[in-house]
Amino acid sequence: MLSDSSAARRPQIILCSERATRLGIRPGLPIAEAVAIAPDLCIREEDAEKDRRLLERLAERIGRYSPLVGLEDGPSPQSLLADITGCAPLFHGEDRLMEKAAGELRENGWTVRIAITDTVGASWALAHYAKTPCLMPPSETGKFLRPLPIAALRLPDESLHLLSELGIDHIGQLLALPRTEIPARFGAEVLRRLDQALGRLPEVVLPCRTMPEPQAFYCFEYATDRFDVLKSVLKQLAEQIHAVLLTRQWGARQIECCLYYETAPPSKLEVSLVRPCNSLQHLTGLLRTRLEQAQLVEPVCAVGLRVMTAEPLLDHQTDFLGLDQAQAFQELSALIDRLSNRLGRNAVTRPALIPDPQPEYACHFNPVIQAENEGARGRLPKSPRLRKSQAAASLPSFTHRPLRLWPTPTRIEVIRVIPGGPPRLFRWAGTEYHVIHTWGPERIETGWWRGQDVHRDYYMVTTHVGTRFWLFLRRDDGRWFLHGCFD
Repeated sequence: MLSDSSAARRPQIILCSERATRLGIRPGLPIAEAVAIAPDLCIREEDAEKDRRLLERLAERIGRYSPLVGLEDGPSPQSLLADITGCAPLFHGEDRLMEKAAGELRENGWTVRIAITDTVGASWALAHYAKTPCLMPPSETGKFLRPLPIAALRLPDESLHLLSELGIDHIGQLLALPRTEIPARFGAEVLRRLDQALGRLPEVVLPCRTMPEPQAFYCFEYATDRFDVLKSVLKQLAEQIHAVLLTRQWGARQIECCLYYETAPPSKLEVSLVRPCNSLQHLTGLLRTRLEQAQLVEPVCAVGLRVMTAEPLLDHQTDFLGLDQAQAFQELSALIDRLSNRLGRNAVTRPALIPDPQPEYACHFNPVIQAENEGARGRLPKSPRLRKSQAAASLPSFTHRPLRLWPTPTRIEVIRVIPGGPPRLFRWAGTEYHVIHTWGPERIETGWWRGQDVHRDYYMVTTHVGTRFWLFLRRDDGRWFLHGCFD
């Protein structure tokens, strides 16, 4: 498959190794039915690891058409993805490139299903569920995806079963639903795959050809449990790792340290960073912190260090006025690294907004390092084909929301002058508050699929002491609750 990182054009080719397509035999078909269709069919036990190695060798051959060729996600990939950004002129057009690549594969005995589209998800969908070879015109992704079945979105079986029960069989039916209701009804994975296919979310092709991980190893002549000795060895190994990172202009994002014992299983210490870093002092400090937290089962006979995840370090020219800001950002990143590795990832979090109408679920907290790593893998320049309206549609609207929101609404007593009117006085924590001004009501309700329906009328009120609160009336039983404060 291909992905157009320049966004000018063009993302993806997808190549599938399905040999029985013409007979109507698809993956997942029972053996009895397959034999009924083709009595002379040769049946063999599946070897996922061998298939993967074969695809990796095939990816090396496809490398002549693209410098970036990878396998699709999943434990048992069956498709190749190739980023052909800027490669088409070398073959006198995308049609010639597709024809030449498909012809070479057919000559080697492969049944080829190939598609070139604007996104990875669309290429996968058309290659598996449309007539191929397929060369989709630019900016027509939605038109080509609408008639395809829901399975073309690479969804899990649970989501496909739920959509089928509700009579949603084609992508066009899913696109007709309100966007904000899709995650609540069918799960966030459905909306993510849909956005990836339409180009609203980036999807990166991970290359098969990867350089060996930077690693270093030290074996003691005699096992030791002295921490000063272990720290000295750890510094030597970090220097070796650092030298490799400098040579490749890489920055480490995740490092694993293994402490080997004579009889017990090895202990693994993991260090994660919020951004790529090749500072020897910083990496050594993080490794020492994790070593101090380790509990040695027995004396250590060997120490191993390897960089599990690394990313290229990109040099950015900073203007004169931005030096202080860049320095502050580096110091903040170092602080997050130290706190996360000392206290644990889940102890250092940041809020993330969710398009959910119910305020309690409109925000959740993600570990900072985990969120940053995921974002780095999937970060691509924005496509000019993505309209502003589409980008705005992916963000929830949080108009008139309090700065402080209680995790659980607090029951309060309210007095209203007019039946069905706004609150005029309420009592909370033993104090009476007289309401001077009110705004509302804002009605918030959740769908039937939530299980516990929510029917609320929210009011923003200003009290006689000047404090603004967010109250709501639960319409089911007429009870009042305090949910947040604007000050």
